[in-house]
Amino acid sequence: MFYIYIRLSIIVLNFFLKKMVKSSIFKILFFLATMLLVSQEQKILDDFNSIVNKDFTFIKRKYFESKPDSILSKFYANAYISKSKIELNYDELAKGYELMSYLYKNKIGLQYADSIIEMAEKLPRKDYLATGYLIKGNQFYLQRNFIASLDNYLKSHQLAKKANNQELIHSINHVMGLLKIRAGNYDQALELFIENYKYYSKLYSKENYDLEPYYLSSIFALSDAYRRVKKIDSTSFFNRIGFVKSSYNNNLKYKNIFTFNEGINQYAKKNYTATIDSLSKALPYLIKTNNKPHLEYVNSFLGKAYYKIGNEDIAIYHLKQVDEIFNTTNDLHPELRDSYEILISHFKKKGNKEKQLLYIEKLLKVDSVLLKNYKYLWGEINKNYDTSNLIDEKELIIKNLKNENNLSSRLILILTLLSLTAIIFWVLNSRKKKIYKQRFKELISSNINQNKENKQDNLIAIDPKSIGFSDEIVNNLLKSLADFEKSNDFTKSNITISRLAEKFNTNSRYLSKVINMYKKKNFNNYINDLRINFVIERLKNDKLFRNYTIKAISDEVGFGKAESFSKAFYKKTGIYPSFFIKQLNK
Repeated sequence: MFYIYIRLSIIVLNFFLKKMVKSSIFKILFFLATMLLVSQEQKILDDFNSIVNKDFTFIKRKYFESKPDSILSKFYANAYISKSKIELNYDELAKGYELMSYLYKNKIGLQYADSIIEMAEKLPRKDYLATGYLIKGNQFYLQRNFIASLDNYLKSHQLAKKANNQELIHSINHVMGLLKIRAGNYDQALELFIENYKYYSKLYSKENYDLEPYYLSSIFALSDAYRRVKKIDSTSFFNRIGFVKSSYNNNLKYKNIFTFNEGINQYAKKNYTATIDSLSKALPYLIKTNNKPHLEYVNSFLGKAYYKIGNEDIAIYHLKQVDEIFNTTNDLHPELRDSYEILISHFKKKGNKEKQLLYIEKLLKVDSVLLKNYKYLWGEINKNYDTSNLIDEKELIIKNLKNENNLSSRLILILTLLSLTAIIFWVLNSRKKKIYKQRFKELISSNINQNKENKQDNLIAIDPKSIGFSDEIVNNLLKSLADFEKSNDFTKSNITISRLAEKFNTNSRYLSKVINMYKKKNFNNYINDLRINFVIERLKNDKLFRNYTIKAISDEVGFGKAESFSKAFYKKTGIYPSFFIKQLNK
């Protein structure tokens, strides 16, 4: 395939050269250019054939050494795939597709993962299929689509366990540990990384180049996890080990990663000068390789370190870089959220309200992304991945009990009832959410202000004489109520019918009758409905108002207690205000 691309490029170039040939001199030049192209084509073909004849370890080493040079990396990945196809070696073909997939962070990368899945479905071994889903999960992870990433990891995990493929199981443990880190489950992630480090340490040697990336990655993950559980001396210990090991084959990627990781660790030790020194050393390589997730980290901690030593101008520059990267990736590790808090605080101190508001809006966007990604991750990791391991343990216990003839039918009944209860709860909860979402859509599509006008028009059609006192009194009260609604006086606290009647120069009996007949509700429901309508419209149109607590919103519109407000909101709309706000913020 790679040779075909080269050949097509030469044909196209020949075509354009021929169009330019108009004299004998040009003909001679064209002939020489053609000869040069042919010889160059033959050299590339010879090089390609020479590489294909090498062993897979050699080609993979060349692939890693050539990164981030995309042209050379593709050359070696194509050679790896071609050699696999020639030898009908499906294990290596899957690895070749994996190598090629990592050169892309788009649909093409996913296509290579799908190629493995398509190939695996035709073969009896389940670990090929597990590999395909693992690589597809990795591709989604690189694209920062953590929801799709986790779904594919869970599929891979189930298949790998069925096949009892320890290499795949530990690879999946690694990426699941990374997701647990993002979800804030640091202790659980540390356990996985310790297990992985022990596994790869037994297999690793200086000569085992094929295993080196997995081994170094396990050390980095372990050192990073120790930092997060505040065991910073352990972090420094493993950073030193990682740097030494990555120096054996001059692995620039991991030498810089361990340098950058120790810089962040020095920040935890409050050695801010050491932080700046280490991160500044790693920064050029990360820029060259366009490693945006690590660039976010480096800029965030450089900014925070400079801020600590009082160099605010450089600090703000680096913190703004974090925001620029977020704008391109729409992803930010929760640990870096405080970058925006510092920016907001800085511009507040400077009295720059425009910039302060700008970064408040940006932080709200960051929080919405974090809420969407990490709430899902936390739930799914615990529900599917950890529960899967717990189920395996449960099945093992049941099996042992069967072998010992001690299995209790009561235990089975309890487990069944618990499962049925959980299913019923899930169904009812899903149905309730569906109903809530439909009610939310109806609220969004309704125009409360228009409804007010329509109702006001309908008031004229009612006969005032049926109320039992003069139509002049009725009309005066209706006008007063209209002014009362228009001025939003209903948002004031401690409104009673007596006080309102006194304000309208009437008595509470007349006012109560008018509200009952014309508004079709009692006084309390009338006031509460006005307040709820007001809240709905303001939440729709005022983003900052959505950030208020329920208690603050309740006080804003005159309710005495947050509980009373929530009940009134639910009675009027069929959903709770917290759900309504969450849906608006999506």
